[in-house]
Amino acid sequence: MISCSRNIRLYFTGNLATGFKTNSQFSVNERHLLRAQIARISASTHISPTDFYQLDDDGKLIENPDYEPSFPLDESEISLDDWVHHTEFILSQGNTGYRNVYYYQIYIQVMNLPFRLAEKLSKPDSAAEGDENLENDEEEDESEAAPPLLRPISEDDDLDDGTSAWSAHLCTGGLRAASLLIASNYWPGAFTIASNKYDIQSYMADKRWWNVYIGWGQKCKPRDEKRYQVLPHSVADEFEDPYGELQEAVDPTPEEEEEWKTAHAEMRGEDAETSANEGETEEESEELESSEEENE
Repeated sequence: MISCSRNIRLYFTGNLATGFKTNSQFSVNERHLLRAQIARISASTHISPTDFYQLDDDGKLIENPDYEPSFPLDESEISLDDWVHHTEFILSQGNTGYRNVYYYQIYIQVMNLPFRLAEKLSKPDSAAEGDENLENDEEEDESEAAPPLLRPISEDDDLDDGTSAWSAHLCTGGLRAASLLIASNYWPGAFTIASNKYDIQSYMADKRWWNVYIGWGQKCKPRDEKRYQVLPHSVADEFEDPYGELQEAVDPTPEEEEEWKTAHAEMRGEDAETSANEGETEEESEELESSEEENE
């Protein structure tokens, strides 16, 4: 879903059950897209001060007990090298760890082995074609290396127009109440705020920086990026009767239609006359019955 979300440019409605019509091969609801965008934004914009975290022997992040916070006093002291990524990088496959598709291809070919054997018996010249393709896939399948944890944000690639991936500004409110704002230019709305305020509440005193996101869930893309057009579904084939018993009615010509209308109009007129005659007969019979009763 993360890989599919990279080709989706839609705004959220607030209803998680809303369905999206996209070029994705999956049925996409807003809950799926929201989960994918949260993962992408978190992986790209969650940063921390240098030396706040460190790696243990197993390569896992742990807090550095010897960390000493530092804060720039003016704009000239701001450096993006002082901030690092502490979340795993999402690869082009949509995973944080590389998944070798070569073994999956082997599984598919083993499952299709009976069909491949039958094809080889019918085409002897292509006996080794499958094995050669498998070897070529193995050679072409090169693992994608992810950037290491705790890499400086200054090493992030710039945007296509040359804009830096990050912007940092010092919001001065006095030396004892200054704030540092670091904004992601890839994900507008993603900010890291560092505070030098000493009189903050006690439960926040041990951490003077926060990662927040307030945005539309859209990544910054160049104006001339390739747009993916959502094409309609292919038209279904008409039903073919294998026995030839079903035939469509032939549409009448205008002359035949007029004749049909005239004939039915005459029939309706005859029916009206017949019903009128029946009504008169009933009235006459009622009059005769009433006169007989009077005579008696």
